[in-house]
Amino acid sequence: MAIGPQENALPFVVEAKRSYTAFFETIAAFDCRLAAEGYADECREANPNNQYRVTVPCPYIEHASIVERRIVGRLVEALLAAGYSLGVNDGEERTITNSKDADAIYKALASTDSDTLIAHFPDSDREAGVLLIWGNDVDVISDYHTSLEPVLAPINDWIGNVVEG
Repeated sequence: MAIGPQENALPFVVEAKRSYTAFFETIAAFDCRLAAEGYADECREANPNNQYRVTVPCPYIEHASIVERRIVGRLVEALLAAGYSLGVNDGEERTITNSKDADAIYKALASTDSDTLIAHFPDSDREAGVLLIWGNDVDVISDYHTSLEPVLAPINDWIGNVVEG
């Protein structure tokens, strides 16, 4: 049985190896970047019953919690999918500008206590920001420009329904 993004509004696929049970707790135990880098034993330890194989687009963002990684990963992917290019201001300087490279964006994040993710509007000089406060966990998205509401509203709903449960 596979449960994917369409069925449960999650940005990943969960395949049950046994009968279906709640799986949100299991997902929280996985750091998919570590799993991808060969830490299979740690993942087995986090999920000793081996009930699920979880594929999660969870970016590696140094110094960020797994909840923050999941939320910001979804945010970056949604903004890129909507056609924005992105920049990062770490409070001191712009560390990346006008990028559509998600991995480069993730690498530029969380080097300080907060970042502003800058969305560059397609075919325009306009910009809008999303303030990210690291260490706030589920509230990592602290503030954002209202022009980004169409992209962020589904993410906020997902946070309220899935992450906060």
